[in-house]
Amino acid sequence: MSRFVEDLILLSKAERPDFLQLETVDINTLTQELFAKAQALGERNWSLDKIAQGKIVVDRQRITQAIMNLAQNATQYTISSDTIAIGSSIKKDQIKFWVRDTGEGIKETDQKRIFERFARAAHSRRRSEGAGLGLSIVKAIVEAHHGTVILQSQPEKGAYFCLVLPINN
Repeated sequence: MSRFVEDLILLSKAERPDFLQLETVDINTLTQELFAKAQALGERNWSLDKIAQGKIVVDRQRITQAIMNLAQNATQYTISSDTIAIGSSIKKDQIKFWVRDTGEGIKETDQKRIFERFARAAHSRRRSEGAGLGLSIVKAIVEAHHGTVILQSQPEKGAYFCLVLPINN
């Protein structure tokens, strides 16, 4: 119950100007930290796809929270023989952080609504313990950074979630 209340409070704070605590972050270090933390979430075939080089201005704690939410979801919708990969890349004026998996995937009808508060996949084989706030928190964090979340998925072919953030100079 306390986690549920904390998540609701976080969502209510997401639109305030002081929501983010921006700092200059080394992308290589952050990506490796995210990968190391994610591996503790479950026994999977973990993979580090790519690591971008450079520095960005972001809220390290909030970006970590967003990626960990995605990695936690990936562990809930995969089995131990599945792969979960994390990576980062820079292209032009954008940084991308992603989590992808080879799990059960997300039906197209669910993809449009799972970023809403309290939304859950309708016919998943696995039921998570959460309240359906994780992806709305991810979206709020990314939007606070003036970015977007990309989702690509097909049933039985896994899911790919990508945080696309502008690089602040």
